[in-house]
Amino acid sequence: MSKIGIVTLWAERGQAYVSNTIREALIELGHEIYIFARMGFVYGQQIQEKTGKWNIPNLFFHNTYEIAPGTLLSWARYHHLDAVIFNEEMDFSLPAACKQSGFKTIQYMDYLGLQWRPLLRQYDQLWTATHRTEVVLREWKKADQTHFIGWGVPPERFGDGSAAPTHDVFHNAGWLGINCRKSTDVLLQAWQISNGAEKEATLLVHAQLPFEAARQILRHKPALPPGVEWRCETVPPPGLYHLGRICVQPSKLEGLGLTLVEAMAAGRPLITTDAPPMHEFVTTETGWLVPVKEWRSREDPIVFQEAHVSPEDLARALLEAMRTPDGALQAKIAATHTRARV
Repeated sequence: MSKIGIVTLWAERGQAYVSNTIREALIELGHEIYIFARMGFVYGQQIQEKTGKWNIPNLFFHNTYEIAPGTLLSWARYHHLDAVIFNEEMDFSLPAACKQSGFKTIQYMDYLGLQWRPLLRQYDQLWTATHRTEVVLREWKKADQTHFIGWGVPPERFGDGSAAPTHDVFHNAGWLGINCRKSTDVLLQAWQISNGAEKEATLLVHAQLPFEAARQILRHKPALPPGVEWRCETVPPPGLYHLGRICVQPSKLEGLGLTLVEAMAAGRPLITTDAPPMHEFVTTETGWLVPVKEWRSREDPIVFQEAHVSPEDLARALLEAMRTPDGALQAKIAATHTRARV
């Protein structure tokens, strides 16, 4: 048995979700796990969970995002760790300090910086859950360090897909993301187009921001389009995916793409962008792929470009999905269940 530390944000979504899943898998393999939980921020709001399932043994809270290498080393030495796992770490002085002090270093990564190639030598192993990141790492001659670990969610947490939906379409907007990467803005435009043909259709948007706050990011007019309900709340698994007959996640950019994996585990066919890593999970058998209209580089130094879809193409996919007869939809649901368990 090894003692392993994980350095991560500790909040309801994103890095904490991934880190907690890795933690549970390593515990199942017989390792003893310690969490170094740094503070995170989203739109100026502090993000750090300390209750419920996030209140676990061997948890140390650090009250800033920045971590001094000496602080991290003191924590690692105090617990006599054998290895330290970093979750999409931006400060390479931290793994460098750990490696120089004799700790094995691992980086879990689906964010990949343009300037990271020479800096990744600070890690003994690089873990990724998407083939998109794996391909880049191998092109960077990091094959000896790289391990594709895949991803999945416990299917029993998300139901069997038999729950009766209350809405035609469901969208998980989360915190909207940098540059509104979840494409919630484009979805609302597409909904206005499709609503002209399907006036009785309903869309449920589940977000971590109230609409008044989100509207400033979406640059949307004060009122939501007809048929749209905006719900702001934190919901543990199985979440609200089952409330939609279908799910729509037309992301411009994803790391792992948790919302895709969760929706599929819930047995809901998906509309998403025909770009990696989205189409690594969703196929035409399990959903609908919207063509990329334009690729754009993002302001931050990330390797991957944003894949933008047009409101018109997304509206066409929405109409096709909503008009899919129950029999054909059941075939997609069956394929989705099979794919979610691969």
